[in-house]
Amino acid sequence: MEHDLTTGSGRPRDAEASPALLEAARRLVLEKGYAATSISDIAAAAGTGRQTLYRRWPGKAQLILDAFAEHASDQVDDLHAAAPGPDPVREFLRRTFRALDETGPALRSLMAQAQLDPAFCELFRQRFIVPRRAALHAVLAQARDSGSVPADLDLDAAVAALFGALWYRLLLGEPLDDGYAAALAGLIRAEP
Repeated sequence: MEHDLTTGSGRPRDAEASPALLEAARRLVLEKGYAATSISDIAAAAGTGRQTLYRRWPGKAQLILDAFAEHASDQVDDLHAAAPGPDPVREFLRRTFRALDETGPALRSLMAQAQLDPAFCELFRQRFIVPRRAALHAVLAQARDSGSVPADLDLDAAVAALFGALWYRLLLGEPLDDGYAAALAGLIRAEP
C-alpha cells in the first residue's frame, strides 16, 4: 500500500488525502461496483484532485484493492495480536464473515473483474488474496501451536479449504454466519 505522505522536495502531502481516498474508493465500489467506479469519481468523493490520487497510487485498481485490503485487515487481523480465545480459527472466520456483511457485494465485483482482466487478477491476488491467506495461515499456526488444531495439519491446504468454502458461499450469495464459521472451524479442530 502506498501511504508515503512526503515528497522528495517541496511541501508535504495532505495527510488526510490517503484515508479519504481509501474510504471513497471502498464506498463507491460498494455502491456502484468496480467497473462503474472511475478515478474521477473517487477523487471527487474524497475532495481531492486526480493528481493527488496519482501521487499515491498508480491507478484505480491499486487504490481500490488497497482500500479493501486495509478494511479486511482492520476488521479481522488484530485477532492474533490480542488474546485469541479458545477457538482462534472460528473467531477469525466469524470476524471475516462480519466484515463481508458490509463488503461482500463489492468483493464479488472485484472477483468478477479478476476473471475478465488477467492484469487485475494478478493485482487482486497480490494486494488482497495473498495478505488474507497469510493472516489465516498465522491464525492456523497459532492454533496448531496451542493444540486446538492437529499438530500435523497441512496449513496451506487448510487455508485453501477454508477460503474456498468462504468464496463458494460468497459468490453464490449464500449466508456466511456464525454457524457456518463454527462448522468450518470444526472441520479442522483437534479431537479432544
